[in-house]
Amino acid sequence: MSCVCAFPRPRVSFSKGRLGVSLVASAPTRLDGKLGKLLVGHHAALLASRFKRLGYAWEDFTLQTVAACVPPTGKAHSCALRCADFTPAEAICVALDTGAFQRLTGQTVTPLLARGYAWPMLGGGWVVPLLPPAHYRADPGLLATVAPDVAKAVRMAVGLAAGQPYAYDQIDAVWRPTRTQWEGIVREFLLDPSRTFAADIETPWKRRADMSEAEKASGEDLTQTIDEFNVTWRTDWGVSVPWTEEYVPGVIAMLRASQTRGTTLFWNGSYDMPRLTRHTGIVFDPHHTRDTKDLFRVWRNSVPRKLAVATSLIPDNYGVPPWKHLGTDSPVYRAWDVVALLRNDIALHRLVRADGADPAYDLFMRRLDPHLVRMSRVGLAVDASRVSRLVEELPRRMAEERAAMTAALTAPRYKVWKTRPAAERGLAGVEAAGPIEPCPGTRAVLQCGACGATEVDAGHVGRKTILEAV
Repeated sequence: MSCVCAFPRPRVSFSKGRLGVSLVASAPTRLDGKLGKLLVGHHAALLASRFKRLGYAWEDFTLQTVAACVPPTGKAHSCALRCADFTPAEAICVALDTGAFQRLTGQTVTPLLARGYAWPMLGGGWVVPLLPPAHYRADPGLLATVAPDVAKAVRMAVGLAAGQPYAYDQIDAVWRPTRTQWEGIVREFLLDPSRTFAADIETPWKRRADMSEAEKASGEDLTQTIDEFNVTWRTDWGVSVPWTEEYVPGVIAMLRASQTRGTTLFWNGSYDMPRLTRHTGIVFDPHHTRDTKDLFRVWRNSVPRKLAVATSLIPDNYGVPPWKHLGTDSPVYRAWDVVALLRNDIALHRLVRADGADPAYDLFMRRLDPHLVRMSRVGLAVDASRVSRLVEELPRRMAEERAAMTAALTAPRYKVWKTRPAAERGLAGVEAAGPIEPCPGTRAVLQCGACGATEVDAGHVGRKTILEAV
């Protein structure tokens, strides 16, 4: 393997495993170069402990790095991207960091945001992105996602060797049913509207590529227009209907029934609900509405809350395929949007309860929010004009606070000695700033910082005020 650096450095060869899965990092660490072994650092040991729970030893995998030489400090990423002679040893690769993932796939996206999308093909195989190490350090709970990811990679390798591709869960996607079919779907739901009802809308992008100059100049918010409505109440089936006069009455009937006896689920409901209210007149009751994105925020607040990313991190959802690359015109895309939402809600309730965070979600998301909604209905809302005034005053207040802090930090600081009980006759020191007011039974005197004398004049250095017992 050619090296992009002009000076010699330790080289580490990869080791071959039996499972047909390559674990690929950007480059060897200094410890790897010193010991002549790959992936022996702290982060590798953390991952190895997770693999052990699956019954796999570290040696069962093919261990590789894109760059064969130990890079200079902070150069692992650039060395991995510039190395021209790297070839994966296996068809199934697990990217252990951002540099390895980008080098394997030729993409600039991070492994975190790539989750939930199609894993790029690599010479007939697949690249499985793990989360970068920084996320495990920030949130150790995310280590729970490592085991299912690696188990999936092993299953893919076993299936590839047997000539059987990896099988995801299958769902039925009904896209643009006829009016008669839609009426039957609506009747089926209305037989038991107490079921949990997952809903999603599709809107035009605010700045479409085919927008005319007149549309751009108008400044109209095109996202207020609904194109499609997606719905499901089952985890193996989803339907998408166009937002036309043939289908909207059925949508309204289902939403009203769900808001009366059931629960309507959204992902990022702050976007969907106002648009549905604008077009249907339905005001969503917080007691019958749940934003699963808020539930995910309670469970894991350290990662982006996109639907595809969240779905890929929930342990119970590993049968959900990466679907976001399919495009919004695909019926499978629209069906998986609402099916993943429903599965997320079911799994997250179990996970939040297991983590002991259910009371927090119940208090802040389920109890407080309805009160705020009711307050807004009777006019008890935050005064918008007062908020705007506070926003306008914010720069001035920040400047004043900054000036006050600067003055406090640059002001002379004094060493204050506080008297202990008379039996001890000792002095305990504490820091204070500004003028000193003597405590009862003490007097303020000057002390030299160099010799400690209390009889000081202008010739002494480091003079400070102390409190001395009377």
